[in-house]
Parts: sequence; structure tokens; C-alpha cells
Amino acid sequence: MKPIEFIPPAAALVVAGVWLGSQGHSLSSLVEENTTLRERLESARHAVPEEEAGSGSPLLPPATKDGKMRKIDWKLIAQNHLQSNNGESVEDIRRQMQFQAMIQELSADEVVHGLEAIAGLDVPEHVKKQLEMSLINALAEKDPGLAVERLSQRLDDEGVSWQLGNTFRKWAEKEPAGAIAWMDQQLADGKFESKTLDGKSDLQLRCEAGLVAALLESDPAAARARVEALPEEQRSAIFNQGMFFRIKAGTELAVATMIRSTIPEGERLSTLGNTGGQLVHQGGYERVGEFLSKINASPEERGSIVSAAIRNQSHRFSDKPGELEEGVEKSRAWIQKEAPEALNRITGETLGNLASRNRFDEAAQLAEKYHAESGSDDVLVPFLRNTFVTDANRDRVLQLAGKISDEGKRNEVLEQLGQRGLNPPQSVPTR
Repeated sequence: MKPIEFIPPAAALVVAGVWLGSQGHSLSSLVEENTTLRERLESARHAVPEEEAGSGSPLLPPATKDGKMRKIDWKLIAQNHLQSNNGESVEDIRRQMQFQAMIQELSADEVVHGLEAIAGLDVPEHVKKQLEMSLINALAEKDPGLAVERLSQRLDDEGVSWQLGNTFRKWAEKEPAGAIAWMDQQLADGKFESKTLDGKSDLQLRCEAGLVAALLESDPAAARARVEALPEEQRSAIFNQGMFFRIKAGTELAVATMIRSTIPEGERLSTLGNTGGQLVHQGGYERVGEFLSKINASPEERGSIVSAAIRNQSHRFSDKPGELEEGVEKSRAWIQKEAPEALNRITGETLGNLASRNRFDEAAQLAEKYHAESGSDDVLVPFLRNTFVTDANRDRVLQLAGKISDEGKRNEVLEQLGQRGLNPPQSVPTR
């Protein structure tokens, strides 16, 4: 038997990230879950005996001399997958890594043959779907156009929508002409007809997002035409598709220009903010700062983009007691650099969001501190608007509301708190 070669941890994380994403996880939760997965992968990698390190997969027969497809025991593979389905132990992860190593070595034709073989196996449906998903992901790297054709045969399966959108994005980047032709044919055939009251088709928007992002690099005019062909109320969704709409280096200004010129005015600022703010997942605050510079962002645009970036990044702040301030201080230093006019507002929003994640006491203490240091209601007002009010923090919330110096803003906040179930007393002590 040939020695074992495992899929590199980084590649395994990509595969795992795709699977987690298909389950509806947020990008922030993917980051956290990938961290745990990375630790398990590292354990599995070190658990491989030295004599097993090398090349090839124990699940894959040697390549044939005549170039014909290898005979692969997909039933055995499915049984192995079923045994390791909980994915908790090192041995489970080793089996999964062996499988991923194997499918990376398959040809596109072998992947397609594997999909057909798996479809006919007598195994639990969830095992079938997981194996099929892994093979489709492999096919998407080898021949994304062929993968799209395979997936498009199952458009009625809700689980396919996410995977098709991701695979189509890869095809659009590799072969935009073919992707455009396929997309236009689906539209003509009514394959993307909406089934919801708002008239939106999530699958269409995901595919359009990947296509627009790819065209921005090669044919900005064609990208703009596709956005303008959508109803105005659906256009912003193109740019809010997360990983389906990726801003490539060199297209920053083209992205901003398109948003500024095609999105309705009432949605323009938030769309640009959410789009630019996603870049924090690609390169941290530095990448977002580059985006701000390249698009020559106005102060209002800077505030929106920086706010979104901080919101996306705040899940990384330390969960250890007493260490929240460190993450907030680092963020405030960056806000001061990139959007100084919005420093207090974004600080309050961030602390309010953190308070709603079971960190009320620490966040409230910091909100009070920054309010005292700045003398600005811009810290407390957004903090209280974003804070989740409970019986346990009711008195503290009212105390902080009383520190808002502007009577009009204070009354407005108290009214909003009342609408959220906090019935304040007739008189709230101020300052």
C-alpha cells in the first residue's frame, strides 16, 4: 500500500469553511469554527506515524497506464465516511482528510463518475449529500463550468443554491463568457423565477454577484449593465452577498463608483459601508484602510465603512474578563485614524453590540468612561439604542440614560427603551 498524504490544513479549512457556510453560518462564526477545526487538524496531522507520511491515498488505486478511469470502491468510501460522520475524534478527522486527499487527485471525469456512483448507493441520505458536496467542491476547482452544469440539474434542492452560487463565482472568474451565456440562458428559461413575495431570487442574486465581481476586473461596462438590469430595490443585494461578491485588488474604485451610481440614494451609504466593511475579513483594518484610500471616500462614507468593519471584527475581541478594553482601544485608535468624526458614535455602537452578547457590565463601564472623557452624548446614545435590556441591567441602563446631557436625545432614548419593554419611572436622575 502506498504511504498516506493528507490534504494540507489550509486546504482542508477551505473545504470545511464551504461546508459550514452551506449550513447557514455567518462569516464571523466561520472564523471561530475554523479556529477550532484548525486545532483538530493539527492534532490529526501530528498523529500520523512517520512511516505513513508520503504521497498517494490509501483509498485511491494507482493511475492506469492507458489513462482510463480508476475503479474506486465508493461503497467502502461511504462506509468510512459514515463511521467518521461525527468528526469529533482525531481518527474521524484523519479519515476525512484521507478522503479529501483522494478527491484532490481525481480527474474531472473521475469526479463525475463518482457522483453517479454515489447517487446509486444504499446509504443514509445525509451521507450521500455530504459526499456529493465534497465531490462537487473538487469539481469546482478542476472544471467549474461542468460543476455548475451538474448542480443546475438540482435547482429544486434548497441546499444546492449556496453551493451553486459559490461554484458559479469560480467559473465567472475563470471563464466569464461561458458564465454569462449560462446565466442569460437560465434567466430566459425562467429558472431563477422568484418564489417569495418580495420578488427576489437568492440564487440569481448570488450568481449575479459573482459575475459582476468578475466582470469588474475585465469589463466594467458589462458589470454595470448587469446591475442596472435589476430592479432598483434589488441592486444593493448584489453587493451584500458576502463571499459571493469579492473585491479584488485593483477593482476598489470600480466597485465604489458602481455603488455610487447605480444604488438608490437611500441605500447607497449602507451598501458601500457593508461592502467595504467585509474586507476586514480579508486583511484586517489595513485592507479596509487601503479601500478607503483607493475610493477617495468622503467623511460620511468613511464612517459607514469603518463602522461595518468594526462590527465585523468585534467578535475577535477577547472573551477573557477584563480584556475587552484592549480590543476596544485598538479599534478606537484605528477609527481615530480613518474616521475621526465618527469616533464616539462608532464606539457607542460597538459597545452596545458587545453588551448584547452577554458582556453588558464591561461594555457599560467602558461606555461611561468614554462618555466622561469625550463629554459627548454620541457614545451613550448609540450604546443604549443597541443594548439588549433585561431585568438584571434595568437600573444601570436608566442610570446611563440619565447621563445624556441633551434633553431631547435623552427623552428619545427613554422612549425607545420603553418600546423595548423597559418602563422607566416618571423621573430619571440626570448626570
